[in-house]
Amino acid sequence: MRTAALIVFLVGSSALSAAEPRFDPLSPEELDRIVELLVDSGRTNAGTRIARVTRLPVAKDATPKRQARVIAIINGRTEDILVDLDTETTRFAPVATGQAPITSNDWSRANELIRDDPRWRAAMAARGIGDFDAVFCESLSSGYFPDTPSARRRVVRLPCYEISDATTNIYGRPIEGLVATVDPASGEVIDILDEGVTPIPAPAAQIPAAVAAEQTRDLRIAIDGNRVRLGPWSVHAALDDQFGLVLSDVRFFDGSDSREILHEGHVSEIFVPYMDATESWAFRTYLDAGEFGLGTLASPLVPGVDCPITAAYIQSHHLTATARIVARPRTICAFAEPLRGPIWRHYEALNGINAGATGEALVIRSIASIAHYDYIFDWVFGPTGEIEIRIGATGIDAVKALAGNTNTPEGNRVTPDLVAVFHDHFFALRLDLDIDGRRNTLVRESFAVNEARENKLQRSYWRLSPRAVEVEGPLVPSGPGLWRIVSDEREGMFDGGTGYQIMPEGTVSLLHPDDFPQTRAAFSAAPLWVTRQDALERAAAGDLPNQHPGGAGLPVFADGQTVIGEDLVLWPTVGFRHVTRIEDWPVLSVIWKSVRLRPYGFFSGNPSVQMK
Repeated sequence: MRTAALIVFLVGSSALSAAEPRFDPLSPEELDRIVELLVDSGRTNAGTRIARVTRLPVAKDATPKRQARVIAIINGRTEDILVDLDTETTRFAPVATGQAPITSNDWSRANELIRDDPRWRAAMAARGIGDFDAVFCESLSSGYFPDTPSARRRVVRLPCYEISDATTNIYGRPIEGLVATVDPASGEVIDILDEGVTPIPAPAAQIPAAVAAEQTRDLRIAIDGNRVRLGPWSVHAALDDQFGLVLSDVRFFDGSDSREILHEGHVSEIFVPYMDATESWAFRTYLDAGEFGLGTLASPLVPGVDCPITAAYIQSHHLTATARIVARPRTICAFAEPLRGPIWRHYEALNGINAGATGEALVIRSIASIAHYDYIFDWVFGPTGEIEIRIGATGIDAVKALAGNTNTPEGNRVTPDLVAVFHDHFFALRLDLDIDGRRNTLVRESFAVNEARENKLQRSYWRLSPRAVEVEGPLVPSGPGLWRIVSDEREGMFDGGTGYQIMPEGTVSLLHPDDFPQTRAAFSAAPLWVTRQDALERAAAGDLPNQHPGGAGLPVFADGQTVIGEDLVLWPTVGFRHVTRIEDWPVLSVIWKSVRLRPYGFFSGNPSVQMK
């Protein structure tokens, strides 16, 4: 197979680009200045590790400021640091609850420590493993469980894999029942959990490597800095360490009228609990955005595979744990995607005339690769004014080794000696909607069935019964209906303000409300939440969920304020229960879930129709 020459079209981060200080990510120069200010503060040292750097959002009414929030590990403690780039000042605050996200430095340090631990070496020897170069150990978040090290100190847990000759699937030969618990900062291997020897599975099938294709840039996609334009849409796209792809100031040009729809939108958190009660698995209850970072772990996009050959790319910059600035040229792509089938059509039998239209959507994409899972995040902007947020789950199923031919209730077998463990995926989205202005109202339009027994024909019919949501909180509808967010600032053509319908897709958590993982991911108990807008309330499970006991995020944000005619944020939960199948191995075909925002009284007609 011939590997085509790779020509990547990069846009954004140019000195000639139009600056948008309210939305733009931190530039390389700003990241460099942040490091200088941290060093100049005298509060850091050579052992300081940076876990996350994000631009601090600005209140809508405030003058844009360039401030950064840095989560760092200093002398083994998590520090929350505000860096003001305008005044060149820093403010340090120790974190009392929760821990810094897991870093690449945690992984490298923990791996060094366990390889020198005699208990771990003895456990490996009992399994016939003496070549540690053929062993990969991943550093996982530990969750929060009282009376364990996760309740007292910052730790990572390390299961391991035999990876001889593995290239594209290093997870197929788990060294089952062996998990180390390590405090990377103190250098202590706290515990070696050994549940007994299970034979190491046979070598796993490897999957074909992606081959990049030559680029043919679609010049219709206009990109200026981080601003993307195609057709009637104008969108600001950037990468955030914690939340990954963030879309801001989303506007639809209705003729010459630039109409705001979304101030800011992004995935806020991902909750992935595994359904295995054994001690070596039960801690695996991940909160991926807060514990690892969807932007930190954004993977490079492959032209012709991850994005069409016509795509344009927006580069991003990341500050590593050791304060090194890394340019990442292909972490966001933008492209035009042909729509499946016609946008609309009609055949007029009276005269034999066919009417119809095809079209394309603007797609902005990023992919986060978090250990064995890959998450595709698509924002799709269609010619009808519809916005679809698509989330695709793919990658390698988490598998455990089987001892013998016994079936297990916690998963389905994918090979004779591997079982893929059942688990959930719950994605919390944060949608700061400004439908034709900031003052909006969320309305539940329930379907009410009425009877007309005196009618000789149809005797029952349904009507819409609208009711405005009055206060913040989780929203669990008692019957069929739909959600509509309505502008209190602009009248529609008929019957009230302009609006959009929100259409979540998925399910909610079945875990007990008082289960420790569920208290940390309380957002997953409801399909939709509504809160008043606060620029700093962005994380559905709290800013620092790593080893947090729970109760942070949405349960705190939703404190009973009224939401009628206010600046609102909607938090849909997109989820699915992953019942694993043999067809998921050796790689999982993409499972797509989505949320749709659909115009409902927003336009004066179908915006995709060129009227005669």
